[in-house]
Amino acid sequence: MTWILTANGLEGLSAPLLDRVTVFQARHPTGSDLERLVIRVLDGLEVDERVVMRITAEIEGGRLTLRGLDRLKNNFRALGRRPMLH
Repeated sequence: MTWILTANGLEGLSAPLLDRVTVFQARHPTGSDLERLVIRVLDGLEVDERVVMRITAEIEGGRLTLRGLDRLKNNFRALGRRPMLH
């Protein structure tokens, strides 16, 4: 049996636990990798390229998180379902 454990950091994890696992550290996506991730998350929504670039910059600048991106996607979807006023 294989177990996969995840944590935001190693602080607070006991030495016996750390002794029993192999630690892999995954970095936050940046640059073109992050841009592709934003495009993939927003797939199916009609989002302008400038919006993708701004969201990417906000995430890289620490002003938006990947969880925040998911909330933003849900907000875009909700706006798309609202009736349009002419």
